Amino acid sequence: MYSITESPINLKGPVGEESFQVNFMTGVEFYVSPIFTFCINGIIPAQKVNTSSIQFGLKYRFHAARPEKIQNHRQHVKAMAKKDIVLLKEGALLVRLKTSENTIAALRKAGRERQAIKEEQWQTTQNQKIVKAFKSYFDFAPVYFFYSDKSNQVRQGDFKGIFLNEKLEVDLSIVLDKRNIFTAEYTAIKQDTFIQLSHYQLEQIGNFRHEWVPYYYGQPNFGFRAIVVKNQNFEQMVEPFPYYARTNAPGIQKHLEQLLFGFPLIYFLLNSSYDAAVEALNGKLHDYYRKTQ
Repeated sequence: MYSITESPINLKGPVGEESFQVNFMTGVEFYVSPIFTFCINGIIPAQKVNTSSIQFGLKYRFHAARPEKIQNHRQHVKAMAKKDIVLLKEGALLVRLKTSENTIAALRKAGRERQAIKEEQWQTTQNQKIVKAFKSYFDFAPVYFFYSDKSNQVRQGDFKGIFLNEKLEVDLSIVLDKRNIFTAEYTAIKQDTFIQLSHYQLEQIGNFRHEWVPYYYGQPNFGFRAIVVKNQNFEQMVEPFPYYARTNAPGIQKHLEQLLFGFPLIYFLLNSSYDAAVEALNGKLHDYYRKTQ
């Protein structure tokens, strides 16, 4: 960059006329601390009659945002996860089962009764498999089952007449006696909850202004489906809480034509199931609980 400075001496023009010097200026700054920056500036004359110079400076920032005053987000998330694993251990896990009622209603409205019946039977079979998997492979906390059309009741803490028995029938004898409520369901992993704070970095904002800017990191949205643990408001939990166990089998079994796109899918079809996912989730929860206690 360059600077134009006014000179009291007219080196070439008549006496009494203004004269200007055109100089080039360059510099570098060295970050010393959140409040101190050391700088060196050099002035290079564009005309032989002008003189060169070098400047040294030390900039001090008033009211600087200090790293120690910024909340450590990662430590906060870890503390919350440690607290939540205990709450789940002492509470209950409510598993939400889908009804596919909107899909079935749309098929019937379109006059596709056969497809509607097929969809209803398929969803019932999947729900039965999920119930069986939790009954057989999950013991970290007591488990209850309810249909997705009762979600608002769960959010509001109204658990009367919503729980299902092994036959997927509402059973009024099933009563919830726990206060700490978490939910789980077979669904797609959401990307936004992967996003976590990575670090703060001091960056220059405008001229001679610096701010501590937060940087975040996150995993790509693979869109895969899993048995996912959520809170009572159906908000996905956050790492390091072990909130999911992956399974691809149900979708592939429903759409076998996917196997035409690659032989590796056969591996998931044969090795991924609700049983495996629930068992893996149960193991992750036990391991994390032991690790944090």
